[in-house]
Amino acid sequence: MSVERTPPKFFNTEADKIYKILAYEDPRCEEYQQKLAALRTFVKSAYALQAHRVAIGNRLSANFRTKLGLKPSEKETDDVQAFNVLTAIRKEYKNLTSGIIDFPRSNEFFKNKTGIITNIAELYLVNSFIEASRIEKEHFNALPDLLAEFPIYTEFLSKIFGMGSAMAAVIIAEINIYKSKYPSSIERYAGIDTVKLVNPETGEIRIEGRGKIKESHLVTREYVAKDGTIKTKKSISYNKFLKTKLVGVLGPIFIKLGKRINKETGEITYANIYAKIFDDYKARITAVNATLPNPRTKAHINMMANRYMIKSFIRDLYKVWRPMEGLTPHPTYSEAKLGHVHNSPSNE
Repeated sequence: MSVERTPPKFFNTEADKIYKILAYEDPRCEEYQQKLAALRTFVKSAYALQAHRVAIGNRLSANFRTKLGLKPSEKETDDVQAFNVLTAIRKEYKNLTSGIIDFPRSNEFFKNKTGIITNIAELYLVNSFIEASRIEKEHFNALPDLLAEFPIYTEFLSKIFGMGSAMAAVIIAEINIYKSKYPSSIERYAGIDTVKLVNPETGEIRIEGRGKIKESHLVTREYVAKDGTIKTKKSISYNKFLKTKLVGVLGPIFIKLGKRINKETGEITYANIYAKIFDDYKARITAVNATLPNPRTKAHINMMANRYMIKSFIRDLYKVWRPMEGLTPHPTYSEAKLGHVHNSPSNE
């Protein structure tokens, strides 16, 4: 049974109101938090290794482009050139080090050799990139085994087409279901909620998806300055890492992989329900958009549909995850107040 606790007095800012409903709900939360600690550390380490590998790769790509006869590329071809450069470097590294027991320590190794890698400094830089890639791959390959002890992964997330172990690990590590009393708790924490803005002159109400740029989307936080005084600042109200992964990575994956079009008949089939949710919502918004005096751009409509799709996924996740942990699920606002029905779709 869930035990309500009185939040401490430090919940005294607008931002803290968001986290108030995420904490002090269930005594079992402490045990669950300990269970998540190792996973969260591992996931953060894996993505830190990824960022490190990408940084090394970018430097190598820039340094070796001229050796490969490539000119500074246009922005849209940068990624393609970088991939080709790194592929060539990997191939030469493999040829140079094949059969070597002791790693070379001087430029004598390159005597009478020709190619892209021509000195010991370059070889060490490439070796760093190769090793960083290997360690990163090991970390991400270990995730399925670590996730096997979490029923929400084995029974739900792993069965969603397009949901990889890396994304599932982020979701489990960043969302504490014991602290998420309502579906909206997760939506706010992930930054996919909306902001209601009222024009003080006309009283007109406008709803916007929460972002990090507009001041009206930020909240006031208190912090302790270097001189020990309490000051306030405007800050985002959500988990930036989680939002980036859900909206910027998972959403596009659902959209791209979740729909298949028969080239001959034009028939559309869906590998997961979320791609269909995206298409249906986008179609509705597009139809309404045509009647507006100031129509939204296609990019804006896509962002709206993407956010709506991720919200649908979050609500399904919540409805499955809470009972799985022996917690009581609560209806969404639209279900409780407006009488709407949200059915968790099957992904079989």
